[in-house]
Amino acid sequence: MKQRNTSSFATLRISTVLAMLWALPVSPVSAIPIQLTSGGISVESLLIFGGDVQTFVGLEGPGFELHTDAHFDQFFVGAVDVVPPGTTTSFSGGMQIISGSSPGTPGQPPPATVIFGGRSYFATGEIGVSSPSFVVGPQITLPFTLSGQIHATDFMSISFDFEIFGAGTATAGFSQYPSGLPDPSFYWFTTGIRYTIEPPPIPEPTSLLLLGSGLVGFAARRRSARRNG
Repeated sequence: MKQRNTSSFATLRISTVLAMLWALPVSPVSAIPIQLTSGGISVESLLIFGGDVQTFVGLEGPGFELHTDAHFDQFFVGAVDVVPPGTTTSFSGGMQIISGSSPGTPGQPPPATVIFGGRSYFATGEIGVSSPSFVVGPQITLPFTLSGQIHATDFMSISFDFEIFGAGTATAGFSQYPSGLPDPSFYWFTTGIRYTIEPPPIPEPTSLLLLGSGLVGFAARRRSARRNG
């Protein structure tokens, strides 16, 4: 009788633990972080000639590539405009990647694509870029930072979420366009913007040595504290 009660108690305890685990909230799978190391975003403006704006995106990181539809997925930035001299703007902007929500049309440009682990997936998501402000001039070069959230899926419903981030240099060219007034005034118009991703800096040997020395000293202090305790 005593053995049966012990067995019943053990079963009840296991059931209680399982019930508690079942009741715990399940947190969503976190996105895969990708440090971008090369590639970039190119914005070609044809507005002054009655055309549109084309955006070419090719971003790369370890085991990761992202490419978008040049016409469908557009990058919007305040610097792409016709503005008077003295105008202050920036390279800050962003884009919504939506072309990867459908497989695309035969004969048309491919939709947004992620290549991960050697396999291709359709891509959707958003990318944001931030830069300092500047006064419009013939040639502007500034640093920028990039971040974004990308969702990739395929026909088999296999999907991945990525958190991409990187930094680099943005360069823009501006040309003068006559205002049409009797005086020689003009407007600036953007001929194109290029965001070039640069690989993260490699720590110098001296920095690595200092870091190693600091870790060794920290470990020694912890051992000493344990012995004294």
